[in-house]
Amino acid sequence: MAALLREMPWYGWGWGVLIEWLTEDQAWDEARIALGTVRPELRTNTQFRRQRLLLLEKAGLPGAELDSEWSNLLRDFPEEVALHLHRYDSLRRSKRLAEAARVLESIRAVDPDSPFVVARFVEVLTNDPNRKEHAVEVLLRLMFEETEGSTWPVDYAWKAVQSANLEESAYEKAFELLRQGSRPTLGTLPILASHAVKGGKTVKRALQPYWRTWLPDRGARDVLNLQKIIDAAAWPKEQYRATLLKQLSDVGYARLVAKYWKKNKAAVEDDVDAWAETARALVVLKRKGEARTLLRTWRERSGVGMWAVANYVNSLTGMRSKQLEEMRSACRDALAGLPHDHCAKYLVHRQAEACALLGDEKGLLEIWKQYRNYFDGKVEKGEWFEARRRYLLADIVILARSLQENNRKMYGKMLRGLRWKRFAEGFQLTNTGRINSNLRWWWVIWVLFLLLRLLLQNP
Repeated sequence: MAALLREMPWYGWGWGVLIEWLTEDQAWDEARIALGTVRPELRTNTQFRRQRLLLLEKAGLPGAELDSEWSNLLRDFPEEVALHLHRYDSLRRSKRLAEAARVLESIRAVDPDSPFVVARFVEVLTNDPNRKEHAVEVLLRLMFEETEGSTWPVDYAWKAVQSANLEESAYEKAFELLRQGSRPTLGTLPILASHAVKGGKTVKRALQPYWRTWLPDRGARDVLNLQKIIDAAAWPKEQYRATLLKQLSDVGYARLVAKYWKKNKAAVEDDVDAWAETARALVVLKRKGEARTLLRTWRERSGVGMWAVANYVNSLTGMRSKQLEEMRSACRDALAGLPHDHCAKYLVHRQAEACALLGDEKGLLEIWKQYRNYFDGKVEKGEWFEARRRYLLADIVILARSLQENNRKMYGKMLRGLRWKRFAEGFQLTNTGRINSNLRWWWVIWVLFLLLRLLLQNP
């Protein structure tokens, strides 16, 4: 076997296949034999050589030999940023911080402005007691310099600063730069908003009490202050405004989002992300008519997320055919024309529900066949499905299978059950907490009235 692996012309049929086979089978002895040396034709292939070292590490290559191999690789490609960063990460995971810092320093001389290099440099600084305070200054470079692409560098650097308990200092300095008119990167504002609510000890709720609209806690006030600064800035606000509205909604301040919309209607409705966040808040507030009016033009906008259509569907209420037809149409158009996100499974089930309630058996079978992988009866991690409609996960599967198998008895039974559940929803009062509280008071008053009546009748 050893001789065969050494002589096998695996370069011809793909080194990737060989590495995949060795990894899947955990064939570590074979890995050490096949990848013990680098053939001349692959010496310039950095991807292969990096994968080779990863596999040899799993195969238990002694640390000294592995270090030597890595040193040779980095020496052969002294300007290959990705290789150096990968080695840095590997050394850091092994708690070899001094060696990791040296590897990073060597590539920093080559590409000092790479945000991926700068982010790791922040981490190096936070681990150095003599240069720890300098980490915040380097982080601010990432937060406010124009960069394209990933938000990963800012997130990574912020976590490093957090681990060194420097986040409050970083927040205050970033806030001051915002006040001076500096434009943050798109990845920066969510971090600042999240820190604001955390620092303000905001208690996350589905919906904050009504009085919090006038007396928001410190965290919400800080987010509102960030919103004022962003609104006053000279640079474009698209995506920035929505980030802060989302943060307010996430901790239960949907009323503040709706209030902001009322005061800034034109600006919010021209910004697709802020428009979608506002509609989300209106749905949470049970102001479904306003949400429906706001969202009904979603097909005319670009950049609409599938989750916004899910909110539109949730704003459609009742059993009326017109709204069921619009639900079916909205789900169909979103599933066909938008990138599928964490709400896709929900929209598939709502479309199937609408088809069933409308008597559209052909449409139900079509969606059953087209999106069969979504009908698995469960909600995976990261997927969203409205809690009160989770019965659809099982009911739609039984309904569609019964129709497919021409089991009319079972189909009729499930359809009647579906109609009843939908009908019962129409009797659910909008603001459950407040109405229930009022009903309880009326019940107390009624009991007192009866007691008083009995006393008057029997003095």
